[in-house]
Amino acid sequence: MKYSIAALSLCVVVCAAMAQDEFLFPYESPDDITVRTGWEDVALGAFVKVSPEGSQPAEILTDGLNRENEGERFIAWQGLGEPLEIVVDLGQIRDDLLSFRVFWAVDYTGLGGPVADWVAETQVSVSTNGTNYTVLGNASSEDMSEPNANDYTIRHCVNDLTLTQPVSGRYVRFYVENPPANVMCSEVTVLREIAIPADATNIAVGKPYVTDPPGNDGSRPDDGIRLTDGRLAADASTDVTGWVSFPSTEVINITIDLGALEHNLVAFRAWYAAWESAFVFVVGTIYVEVSDNGTDFTRLGMVPKLYDQDEDPSFVNVPYLLIPQQPVSARYVRFITMGSDSNTFTTFACELEVYQGVPTGVSSWELF
Repeated sequence: MKYSIAALSLCVVVCAAMAQDEFLFPYESPDDITVRTGWEDVALGAFVKVSPEGSQPAEILTDGLNRENEGERFIAWQGLGEPLEIVVDLGQIRDDLLSFRVFWAVDYTGLGGPVADWVAETQVSVSTNGTNYTVLGNASSEDMSEPNANDYTIRHCVNDLTLTQPVSGRYVRFYVENPPANVMCSEVTVLREIAIPADATNIAVGKPYVTDPPGNDGSRPDDGIRLTDGRLAADASTDVTGWVSFPSTEVINITIDLGALEHNLVAFRAWYAAWESAFVFVVGTIYVEVSDNGTDFTRLGMVPKLYDQDEDPSFVNVPYLLIPQQPVSARYVRFITMGSDSNTFTTFACELEVYQGVPTGVSSWELF
């Protein structure tokens, strides 16, 4: 492959790459429920090629299922002695590529040495034709080369590169010149910024919902109000009415009844909590489905986990935002949560939102 030196204008963009905490998750204040921006992973389901080949099919790197506790969700390379390359084909040239992440795994469970070692940084390049690439910069992460005494488990090491302005490309190349001998990777993401329309209103506030399984909070059972009360939890220890807990190992179905068939639904968002120091783990993947009758549901899409919990042990609210390609109509909205990063601990659901936009050709003042 050929690699061109980045043009001066692009270099300015790359050199001004933002720190991860400035743009990505999480949100620590309950007031952040007013935030309307989010991310869409445009690499989801894209064709991907790895060189050299690893232990699993390459397509698992863009399946959205980047859970730490499932070994079959990783590609492993053992005894590497050559560069490692992952190339994602987005299917078309896009001009909105803004953030690039590689979910490497760190596994120090092996007694004879690391099963998968820490990857310090990954070079990220883009191309419109798959031949001539422009280097954007290096996606990097915190130093995870020395595990703590209690860290002999599989953890994510996320290499992240977020730009200040989007760039164009169809092919995205993730490249490690000198990888460790033993490496594992679970997911690569290519993100664009999305936003809930400014004129859209959350019509799920105050609406009833049902959960399957029921929330298992013991002394504080779900009252059927907490997840649509229009607020986020401030923390898990004192703000006990701001969340509903579920076992992490189960698939969680939460269905909202909007009360009538509603049209022009333009955005769907679920908030889940993460609080690693209290063994509350962020969920892995969320699917959104809609129905007119509460029986026959149509799946709109999935939102993968983009937040790396290992980076922040404090209590945070993590949003999962889905914006369909076209507005939809529905009375019932179902959020399906596919477990968390732990097989043994707890998942906290905080809030569910359904946004209705102003119909085309209608001014917002005409609705009142």
